[in-house]
Formats: sequence, structure tokens, C-alpha cells
Amino acid sequence: MPAPSSDQHSLAPAEQYLRTLWDAKWLYLAIVAAFVLGSVGVTALLPKVYSSQAILGVRQAPSLAALGLLYDSVTMPGDGSAFGGHQELVPSRFAKRLLVNRTVTLAAQDAGIIDANTRLDDRDITKWVDASQLEKSDLLALTVSQPTAEGARTFADKLLARTLESARVENNSVETRQMLTAQVARAEAALTNAEHEAAKPEATGGGPAARVRRDRVNLDLDMARKAYEPLRRRLDLIDLLLAEQQVQLYVVDPPTLPLRQSFPRPVLNMSIGLILGILAATFIVIVRSIFAAGDSRSR
Repeated sequence: MPAPSSDQHSLAPAEQYLRTLWDAKWLYLAIVAAFVLGSVGVTALLPKVYSSQAILGVRQAPSLAALGLLYDSVTMPGDGSAFGGHQELVPSRFAKRLLVNRTVTLAAQDAGIIDANTRLDDRDITKWVDASQLEKSDLLALTVSQPTAEGARTFADKLLARTLESARVENNSVETRQMLTAQVARAEAALTNAEHEAAKPEATGGGPAARVRRDRVNLDLDMARKAYEPLRRRLDLIDLLLAEQQVQLYVVDPPTLPLRQSFPRPVLNMSIGLILGILAATFIVIVRSIFAAGDSRSR
């Protein structure tokens, strides 16, 4: 490169840099083009990934809302408020349950991605499935990624079906609770009657007949207590489980067929290549001109 002329020395530093870049414009353009073409080549070599997304609505079952006054593990949806100091919203908690290995593995088997004897590991689940809450609302974004667009949508459909089935099975626990509540009510009534019988004067008198009656009443009372207490404990346990797990799940937007790949992104990669090319070309041309000027002065 020729040494800077006296006209260039009379220019301001910014103008000198612009003049230097203009004089080496073909080298500058070649470097930028090399970076852009390199980004295109890298994009073509990277494996393609397509993502299908579904939007779910997740809410705590309203029939169990009152349990939040009794159990501090219940979190109410909407504003982030919670009983017992918990601040995690229902969709955020449900997202963790949605990504459990068994549910994703069964969905992958249903979609034909893996065979019936294969089990996914956590790395595959992290790479293929993502679930996140949308801006502290009761909405949950479920994103499924696969090498093909149709594969992504099929996998998303199967995973959504498995998730809805799991929620339906959990909601059936309400019917179990209703049956158990009726059994507890009958056992409680039998216990109350037995206690009333045991408190009657006939059950506390003397004589053989009274002793036989007292033994029978005490036996009935003991059996009523043994029948009532396990049922009461089971009902309390179901209340705790339902308060923590049961949700109302509904589909807001079903999975869609991706129209373009989610990774790699050609436009983004070309933009990054262009920016890096401009920076590299500017640096190379300026450094080259500085060394050329130093060589011309040393002669």
C-alpha cells in the first residue's frame, strides 16, 4: 500500500481513516464477503431444527381453593400471591410436572421417535421440549423441537395428549374424594351412635345382662373408632395431594406446523457474519495502513 501523501496528513483523523478504507475498498469488500459466505456455509452445515408450539391454560381447581386456608402448599393463580409464603404460580409448577421423563418418553414412543423399549434421558428432554410460563399469567407455552416440521407437530400433539390424559386422571381423584367423604360420614355417624349407646344408663348398670350389654356396646364403639380413624386419615391425605397437584388444564392454541426452521437462522447468521466481517475488515485495513506508513518512514 502506498504511503500516505501530504494531502492525507492535512486531513482530520476521521477523514484519514475513511480515505484509508476507501483506498483499500476491494480488500475491505473481499473480507466482508468472506465472512458473509462463511456464515452461509456454517448455516448450511448445521442440523436443521423445527419447533412447534402450543399454548395451555393452567389453573388451580376452584373447588380446592378453600384448602389454601388449611394447607400452605396451595398456591393461587393470577397475581403471584400465595399462602404460607410460597410465590410460585400454578403454571410454573405445572411446567416441571409436564417435563417428567415418563410423560415425554411415552409421547416420543407414540410419535414414533423412539421405540417402545427406549427411554429418554434428561439431555434429550431438555433439547426437545421446553415449557415456560407466559409473563406471570395462567398460560403455559409448550415448545417441541424436532429435525422435521411434521415430526415437531406430531410430537407436540402426542405430548399434549399425554399431558391432558395425566391431568384427567388426577382430576378423577375428586370422585375418589367424594366417595371417601361419604364413607367417612357414615363411619362418623356410626361412631356417634356407638358413643351415645355407651353413655346410656343401661350400659353402665350391674348384673349379668348389663355386663353383656356393656361389653357389646364397648365392642361396637371400638369397631366404630377403628373404622373411622383410617378413613379420616385417608381423606386428609387426599386433600393434601389434591391441593398440591390438581389443576384445570385447557388448550388455548393447539400445536401448529412450523413454516420455517427455528435453528439455524440464516438471516440472523448472515447478519452476524456481516457485522463481524465489517469489524474484521476495518481492523485489518487500518492495521495494514499503519504498518505501511511505518515502513515508508523508515526508508
